[in-house]
Amino acid sequence: MTSSLARKERKRRGHEDRASSNGVTQCLDFALIGLALFWPAGTFDYWQAWVFLGIFVVLSAIYTVYVGMKNPEVLRAADACRAGP
Repeated sequence: MTSSLARKERKRRGHEDRASSNGVTQCLDFALIGLALFWPAGTFDYWQAWVFLGIFVVLSAIYTVYVGMKNPEVLRAADACRAGP
């Protein structure tokens, strides 16, 4: 009985670790997109890039929440693909 509880706890902790690493990965992705937009411009005073980045972040968040509510299996499959073999 205890080993099954321990396994469940390890599985839960692993899921939490992946969730936090996915958040870090998403932030790094957004930062790289920002770098790709602002570095060639040579300035942060580039309103078109800020608008694009804002729309991209908002729509990404809306999509993730929607899919998480309607079909969480898709997010689990994406997590499994990111985790590797």
